[in-house]
Amino acid sequence: MENLLSASLSQEQEISRELHRRVRDLQILERDHRGRLEKLECVSRQAQEKAAVLAAARDALAMQLSFAAYGLMLADTWRLMIPDSNVALMPYSGKTMKVSPELPPTHMYSSRDALENCEFVPANISSNKCVCSPVTCDVCVQAYSVFPMVSASVQTVEVESQCVGVQSCEESIKNALAVDQRQRRFSESNEADEPLQKRPRNMKSQSTMTHTTEGPTEREQFYLEQIETLQKEKISLRRGHETERRDSLQHHSNLEGEMEVMRQELEEAQHDKCSLIFRLEEAQDQRDEVKLNYIQRIEELKGDISRYKDMYEQEKKILCRSYDDRIKDVEKERDLQEERVRQLEFQLSNFRQELEIVSVSIANDMVEFDSDMENVLSQGRKSPAKRADDGELVKKIRELVKSETTLRQKIHDLEKKECAYRETIREADKIMSSHVTSYKQRIEELEATTEQQLSKIQQLEVSEERLRASLRNNNRTSEGARISDLLDRLIETENSELKLKERVWTLERSEKELQIKLMEGEKNNQSLRGELRDQEELIHRLRSLETENNALAVELTQAQESARKISEMQQSESFLRGRVEELEVSENMLRETLHQADLILAQRERKLRDQVSSLQEEVQAYKAQLEIALSNEYGARESEVSYKKQLEELKSRLADAERELKESSSETMSHETQHRSEVTKLRNQLKLSNSQLTELDRLNCELRDRVLAAEAEGQRLAKELEEHSRRHEQDLITFNLQISSRDSRLEEMEHHLEQMSHVHAASELDTLAASPIAALHTSVSALTTALKSCASCKETQSGNLNDVTVQLGTLAELLEGQSNSDIDDFVSDTDEEEPHEAENLAHEATSTPPPNPLGEGQREHSSGDVVNCTSGGRLKRDIRRRSRRRLEEHSSSRRLARPQGSSTILEELEEKVRELEEAIGRKEEELRLADNENHELNSQLQRRDQALSQKGEEVDYLNSTLASLRQQLMHTMEDYERSKLSLQAKHKVDLEKLTERVEKLMKEAEELAKKGKLKDTIISTLANQIRAILRSGNMSVVINQLRRLQEVRPADSAEKEGEDAISTDFDVDAVCSLLDQPIEPDALTTNLVLVCAFLVNLS
Repeated sequence: MENLLSASLSQEQEISRELHRRVRDLQILERDHRGRLEKLECVSRQAQEKAAVLAAARDALAMQLSFAAYGLMLADTWRLMIPDSNVALMPYSGKTMKVSPELPPTHMYSSRDALENCEFVPANISSNKCVCSPVTCDVCVQAYSVFPMVSASVQTVEVESQCVGVQSCEESIKNALAVDQRQRRFSESNEADEPLQKRPRNMKSQSTMTHTTEGPTEREQFYLEQIETLQKEKISLRRGHETERRDSLQHHSNLEGEMEVMRQELEEAQHDKCSLIFRLEEAQDQRDEVKLNYIQRIEELKGDISRYKDMYEQEKKILCRSYDDRIKDVEKERDLQEERVRQLEFQLSNFRQELEIVSVSIANDMVEFDSDMENVLSQGRKSPAKRADDGELVKKIRELVKSETTLRQKIHDLEKKECAYRETIREADKIMSSHVTSYKQRIEELEATTEQQLSKIQQLEVSEERLRASLRNNNRTSEGARISDLLDRLIETENSELKLKERVWTLERSEKELQIKLMEGEKNNQSLRGELRDQEELIHRLRSLETENNALAVELTQAQESARKISEMQQSESFLRGRVEELEVSENMLRETLHQADLILAQRERKLRDQVSSLQEEVQAYKAQLEIALSNEYGARESEVSYKKQLEELKSRLADAERELKESSSETMSHETQHRSEVTKLRNQLKLSNSQLTELDRLNCELRDRVLAAEAEGQRLAKELEEHSRRHEQDLITFNLQISSRDSRLEEMEHHLEQMSHVHAASELDTLAASPIAALHTSVSALTTALKSCASCKETQSGNLNDVTVQLGTLAELLEGQSNSDIDDFVSDTDEEEPHEAENLAHEATSTPPPNPLGEGQREHSSGDVVNCTSGGRLKRDIRRRSRRRLEEHSSSRRLARPQGSSTILEELEEKVRELEEAIGRKEEELRLADNENHELNSQLQRRDQALSQKGEEVDYLNSTLASLRQQLMHTMEDYERSKLSLQAKHKVDLEKLTERVEKLMKEAEELAKKGKLKDTIISTLANQIRAILRSGNMSVVINQLRRLQEVRPADSAEKEGEDAISTDFDVDAVCSLLDQPIEPDALTTNLVLVCAFLVNLS
C-alpha cells in the first residue's frame, strides 16, 4: 500500500508539474499576443495620425480654395457691376431715369426692398454714358447727344423685352438643355414679331408725348428712323447676348454637375472625417483607459520603486557610513604606518650611524684585536653578555630590512593607484570637453540658422516695401485701383503663404520635436517596459511567494488539523496506553496470582508426591510384609483387614487431593475468563482498525479516480487551448494581412485624393469666376426700376421678380453648400431623434445585465476611478455609434436620392473602408472573446490546481494517518503476540483450547440465564393463578409448606438425591403436562407439595 501511495503521489506531482508548464506556456502565448496587439495598435495609431494629418491638410486646402473662390467672386462682381467709375446706384425718387456723367456715391444693397427702391440718378440725361455693361444689362438704352430725353414708353418696351430674357434665365437654371431649345424658338419668334409690336407702341408713345397732328413731321420721322436703327442694333446685340448666355448656361450646367460631384466628394470626405474622428475618439478613449491602467501600474511601481529606493538609500547610507568608518580607520592606519615608517627610517638612520660607528669601532677593535690576539687566545672565548648583544642586533637588523621591503611594496601599490586615478580624471576631462565642443557646434549651427532666417526676413521686407512702392505708383493710373486691389490680394496671399510656410515649418519642427519626444518616449517606454518586466518578474515572484504562502497557510491549517487529530489520536493512544498499562498491571497481578497458584500447586504436588512416595514406600513395605506374611500364612488374614483400612484412608486422601486440584482448576478458569475478555476487547480494537483501514483504502481509490478524471480534463483543456491558440494565431495572421491591405488601400486613396484635389482646384476656380450673381443682381435692379416707373406692369412682372428672387436664393444655397430647408430638416431630425436616443439610453440602462461575481472577484484590484472612466467611455462610445449610424443613414439616403451615374471612386473606397472596419470590429470581438476564454481557462486551471493541491494534501494526510494506524496495529499485534507467547510460555496452556472452553462455558451460562428467566415467568404466572383460585386458608397452607421447604435442610446425601429425583427440571411443557393431569382429592396434598417443590426448585 505504501508503494502504491508513493507511486500515486509521484504521478500527481508530475501531473501538477505538467499543468504548471502548460500554464507558463499559455502565459508566454498571451504575452506574445499582447505584443502583437500592441504592434497592431501602433500601426492603427499611425494610420489614424496620417488620416488626421491628411484631414487637416484637406481642411486647410478647402479654406484656401474657399478664400480664393470668394475673392474671385468679389472681383468678378466688382468688374461686372462697376465697369466705369462714373456709374452709381441711388434710391428711387419718382422722377424719370436719366444718365449723369457725375460721380455720385455708390450704395450696395442685398435685400429685396433695397433692390425695389433702386434706380439711376435723374440728371444730365443728354450725355453718352450708360448705366452698366451692354453685355449684362439690356434695360438701359444707349442715347446720343442729339436726343436729350427718352420716353418712358420706350423704357417699358425694353423692360418687357428684358423680362423675356429674365424668364428664359430662370427656366435655364431649372433645366439647362430643355430651356436652351425653348429659348432658341422663343428668341426666333421674338426676332420676327418684335418690330411689328414695338412700332405702334413707339408711335403711340410718341403721339402721347406730342400734340395731336394729322401726320408725322420730319422730326418725328427722324426719330422713328433712329428708333428703328436702335432696335436693329438691339436685336443684333440681343442675339449676341443670347449666344453668350447659352454658352454661359451650358458652362453653368457643367459647373453645376462638377459642383454636385465635388459636393458628393466633400460629403464623403466629411463622412470619412467623422468616422475617422469617431475612431480617433474611440482610440483616445482606449488610450485613456490604457493610460489610466498604466498610470495606476506606474504609481504602484513608483511606490515600489520609492520603497526600494528608500531601502537602497538606507543601505547606501549604511554602506557609506561603514565605508567612511573604514576609510577613517584606513587613514588612521596609514597615518600610523607613516609615523611608523618615519620612526623606522629614523631608527634606520640611527642604526646606520651606529653601524658606521660600530664599523669604525670594529676596525679599531680589529687593530686592537691583532695586538691583543694572544690575550684573546689566552682567554679562550668571549664573554656571553657580548654575544647576546650581537644576536639581538642581528635580529633587529633583519626585522628592519623586512619592514623596509613591505613599506616599499605598499608605496609602489599606492603609486599605481594614483596613476589609475589620474588616468580616469583625464578620460573624464576628455569626455566633458567632447560634450562641450558638441554643444558649442550645435549652438553655432543654431545661430547660423537664425541669421539665415533673419536675412530671409529682411529680404522679404525689402521685397514687400518695393512691391508697396510699385503699388503706390500704379495706384496713380486710371486702372490702378483694380491692380492695387489685386496686388494687395497677391501680397496678402503671399503673406498668408509665407505664414502658412512658417506654420508648416513650425509644424515640421514641432513634428520633429514630437518625433524626438516620441523616440525619447519610446526609449523611456522601453526602459519602463524593462522595468515593468523586472517588476513583472518581481510580481511573478511575489505571486509565486503568495501562492507558496497560501499553500503553506493551507498546509499550516491542515497541519493544525492534523496536529489536532494527532493530539486526539495521542489522547486516544494515551487512553489506550493507560488501558494497556491497566491490562499489564492486571496481567502482572494475574501472573503473580498464577505464579502463587503454581507455587501452591507445586508445593501441593510436592506434598502429594512425598505422600505418594511415602505411600509407595509403605505399600512396598506392606508388600514386603505381605510377602513375609504370605511366607507366614498364619498372619495373612489378620493383616488383610488392616491393609484394607489403610487403603481406604489412602483413597480418602487421594479424593481430597483430587478435590484440591479441581478447586485450583476453577481458579485458573476464572483467570482464563478474565484474560479471554481482554483478548476479545483487543480483537474488537483490531476490527475497528481494520474497518478504518478499509475506509482509508476506499478513500484512496476515490481520490485516485478523481485524480485520473482531473488528468483527463486537464488534457482535454490543454488540447482545447492548443486548438484555440492555433485559431488565434491564424486569425492574427489574417488580421495582419487585412491591415496591410488596408494600409495599401489607404495610401492609394490618399494618392487619389491628392490627384482629385489638384484636378478640381482649377475647375472650381473657373466655375467660381463665371458666377451669374451680377447678371441676376442687375436684372433684378432693372425690373424693380421698371415696375416702379410703370404701374401697369407691376401685375404682369411680379411673377418674374419672384422667379428672380428664387434664382438668387438657389444660387446662394449653391454657394453656401446647404439650404435653409435642409438645415431645418436636419434640426427637426435631430429634435425628433433626441427622444429616441433618450429612450434607447433608458432601455440600455434598464436592460443591462447584473454584474458577474467572478468578474468582480477578478477585478477587485481595479479602483473606482477606473470603473467610472470605463462607464463614461462606454456611454461616449454608444453615443458615437448612434451618431455614426445616423450619419450613415443620412449619407445612404442622399446616395439613394442621387442618380445612379453619380457614384465615384470615393464611394467605393468608403465602402471598402467600411467593410474593413467591420472586419476589424469582428476580429476585435473575436480577440476579446478569445481573451475572455483564456481568462476563464486560466481561472479553471487555477481552480483545478487548487483542487489537486487540496486533494494531494488530503491524500498526504490520509497516508500519514494510515501510517500511524498501521504502526499502532503493528505495535498492538506485536504486544498481543508477545503477551500470547509469554502466557503460553509461563502457563504452558494452549490458549485456543482455553478460548474454546470459555466460549462453551459462556454459551452454557447464556442458556442457564434464559432458563432462569423462563422459570421466573412461569413462577409469576402460577403464583398469580394460585392466588386467584385458592382461598385464603388454602393459601396459608401453601405458604407454610413453602416455608417449611425452605427451612428443611437435608443432612445426608441420600436425602438430597431423593429430593433431586422429586424436583425435576420444570419447563413450560412439564408444567403444562402436570396441570393437565386429573386432580384427586387424596392427591391434593401431594399436588400442593409438588407445586411447592416446583416453586422452590424454580427459586
